[in-house]
Amino acid sequence: MYKLIKADLLGHQQLLETEKVKQELSRFVQGQWRDIAVGRTLTFDRGMIIPSKELKNGEICATWIDENEKVLNFRSPFLNSNGLCVSNNKYVEDRLAPDGTDLQGIIVVNDEDHKRILARIEALEAQGIQHNEVNPLETESQRQARDFDGDCIGIALALQYPNFTAEAEYRNQPENAYRPTVKEKKQSFYLENGS
Repeated sequence: MYKLIKADLLGHQQLLETEKVKQELSRFVQGQWRDIAVGRTLTFDRGMIIPSKELKNGEICATWIDENEKVLNFRSPFLNSNGLCVSNNKYVEDRLAPDGTDLQGIIVVNDEDHKRILARIEALEAQGIQHNEVNPLETESQRQARDFDGDCIGIALALQYPNFTAEAEYRNQPENAYRPTVKEKKQSFYLENGS
């Protein structure tokens, strides 16, 4: 299939319009997303997440990445492209140990919920401040099903993967994203011997 498409690109470029080629390309893209989701194709840095009230939705703090850089981040395994976030790196105090040095092995994330997002937007509008923020269908925490009981996320500098970053940003626009996935509450279970 690769040789056929390559030959067509050098020729009349009509094969891309056929249903068979469209299906094969669609399967290829699905396979790429699957491989990314299970960690086969990209290697990201990892760290245990801790929450910060200083960060808002769309912000993250990774001390080894320059401030204000775009950062790709995800919690594995993720169900669909909603779980891949593109966040801005912002240094916050929560990254520091009591002696003032950076904590190691952690990534600081926002834990902003819809109420806090709405309150922030309303405060900006009440002050007459121009902004481009909207109340998202899902917060980053919801998209990644984050909780703070030892969860880890993977991150990478977005500049390392420009096409992947553009695809993630496109897929996570409200009109292109998957419908929100509800994270079920954890259930207790009991063994038959009563423990």
